[in-house]
Amino acid sequence: MYEELKAIPLRTKELIALAVAHITGCPYCIDTHVKKFQSLGGTREEIFEAVLVATCTRAGAVLSHATHSLVAYEEGMSQEQQTSTEVQPKHTPKCFC
Repeated sequence: MYEELKAIPLRTKELIALAVAHITGCPYCIDTHVKKFQSLGGTREEIFEAVLVATCTRAGAVLSHATHSLVAYEEGMSQEQQTSTEVQPKHTPKCFC
Protein backbone atom coordinates (compact mmCIF):
# COMPACT_ATOMS: atom_id res chain seq x y z
CA MET A 1 0.00 0.00 0.00
CA TYR A 2 2.55 2.63 1.09
CA GLU A 3 5.01 1.31 -1.50
CA GLU A 4 3.14 3.18 -4.25
CA LEU A 5 3.40 6.59 -2.60
CA LYS A 6 6.49 8.47 -3.80
CA ALA A 7 7.13 11.49 -1.53
CA ILE A 8 9.26 9.46 0.92
CA PRO A 9 11.75 6.85 -0.33
CA LEU A 10 10.71 3.24 0.34
CA ARG A 11 13.86 2.64 2.41
CA THR A 12 12.86 5.47 4.76
CA LYS A 13 9.29 4.17 4.95
CA GLU A 14 10.57 0.74 5.99
CA LEU A 15 12.71 2.35 8.69
CA ILE A 16 9.67 4.26 9.97
CA ALA A 17 7.59 1.06 9.88
CA LEU A 18 10.31 -0.75 11.81
CA ALA A 19 10.39 1.91 14.53
CA VAL A 20 6.59 1.83 14.80
CA ALA A 21 6.64 -1.97 14.99
CA HIS A 22 8.85 -1.69 18.06
CA ILE A 23 6.39 0.67 19.72
CA THR A 24 3.42 -1.56 18.91
CA GLY A 25 5.44 -4.59 20.02
CA CYS A 26 4.68 -6.78 17.01
CA PRO A 27 7.49 -9.32 16.48
CA TYR A 28 6.11 -10.32 13.06
CA CYS A 29 6.13 -6.73 11.84
CA ILE A 30 9.63 -6.23 13.24
CA ASP A 31 10.92 -9.28 11.33
CA THR A 32 9.17 -8.27 8.11
CA HIS A 33 10.34 -4.66 8.15
CA VAL A 34 13.91 -5.55 9.17
CA LYS A 35 14.16 -7.88 6.17
CA LYS A 36 12.64 -5.31 3.78
CA PHE A 37 14.87 -2.54 5.15
CA GLN A 38 17.95 -4.75 4.92
CA SER A 39 17.10 -5.66 1.29
CA LEU A 40 17.00 -1.94 0.49
CA GLY A 41 20.53 -1.43 1.87
CA GLY A 42 19.62 -0.44 5.42
CA THR A 43 22.20 -0.87 8.14
CA ARG A 44 22.14 -2.15 11.72
CA GLU A 45 23.19 1.27 12.94
CA GLU A 46 20.20 2.92 11.25
CA ILE A 47 17.85 0.35 12.77
CA PHE A 48 19.30 0.90 16.23
CA GLU A 49 19.07 4.69 15.91
CA ALA A 50 15.47 4.56 14.65
CA VAL A 51 14.48 2.30 17.55
CA LEU A 52 16.17 4.69 19.99
CA VAL A 53 14.21 7.62 18.53
CA ALA A 54 10.97 5.64 18.85
CA THR A 55 11.88 4.66 22.41
CA CYS A 56 12.60 8.25 23.43
CA THR A 57 9.37 9.44 21.84
CA ARG A 58 7.33 6.74 23.59
CA ALA A 59 9.03 7.46 26.91
CA GLY A 60 8.20 11.16 26.55
CA ALA A 61 4.55 10.30 25.96
CA VAL A 62 4.49 8.10 29.06
CA LEU A 63 5.99 10.88 31.15
CA SER A 64 3.58 13.50 29.83
CA HIS A 65 0.63 11.23 30.59
CA ALA A 66 1.83 10.93 34.17
CA THR A 67 -0.09 14.15 34.78
CA HIS A 68 -3.23 12.02 34.75
CA SER A 69 -1.89 10.20 37.80
CA LEU A 70 -1.40 13.51 39.56
CA VAL A 71 -4.93 14.64 38.68
CA ALA A 72 -6.39 11.35 39.96
CA TYR A 73 -4.35 11.64 43.14
CA GLU A 74 -5.50 15.21 43.74
CA GLU A 75 -9.13 14.22 43.16
CA GLY A 76 -8.78 11.53 45.80
CA MET A 77 -7.63 14.02 48.46
CA SER A 78 -9.96 15.78 50.90
CA GLN A 79 -10.82 19.45 50.25
CA GLU A 80 -8.52 20.50 53.11
CA GLN A 81 -5.60 18.54 51.64
CA GLN A 82 -6.24 19.99 48.17
CA THR A 83 -6.02 23.60 49.29
CA SER A 84 -2.52 22.96 50.56
CA THR A 85 -1.22 21.71 47.20
CA GLU A 86 -0.24 23.59 44.05
CA VAL A 87 -1.80 21.24 41.49
CA GLN A 88 -5.56 21.61 41.15
CA PRO A 89 -7.37 19.09 38.90
CA LYS A 90 -9.35 20.54 35.99
CA HIS A 91 -11.13 17.40 34.82
CA THR A 92 -11.51 13.74 35.59
CA PRO A 93 -9.64 11.41 33.23
CA LYS A 94 -11.72 8.54 31.87
CA CYS A 95 -10.49 4.95 31.72
CA PHE A 96 -11.72 2.92 28.75
CA CYS A 97 -10.12 -0.41 29.65
